[in-house]
Amino acid sequence: MNDKLYRDIGKRIKLARRACSITQERLAEMVGVTNQHISNIEVGNKAPSYELLYAIAEKPNCSAYSLLPAESSNSGKYFSEEIMHLLQSTPFLLPFT
Repeated sequence: MNDKLYRDIGKRIKLARRACSITQERLAEMVGVTNQHISNIEVGNKAPSYELLYAIAEKPNCSAYSLLPAESSNSGKYFSEEIMHLLQSTPFLLPFT
């Protein structure tokens, strides 16, 4: 990963956290890390592990995919996987299943 990607992920985590009115301290407590670690992630100094990324995504109740920038050449693939996940987990019947 590069610095720009770390910063982009950090910005998205910060936006999701703020949208849910959660402080860095509270999020850190919820996912079991220090608030300094959350701060370092949000400013792009550190990248979260996959496990931490998913734990963070669970707390503001958003998808881990939404925390990742869609600038990759594989972004269409990830977008498609996210749509499939949403369709499979939505409690409604598809008309032509």
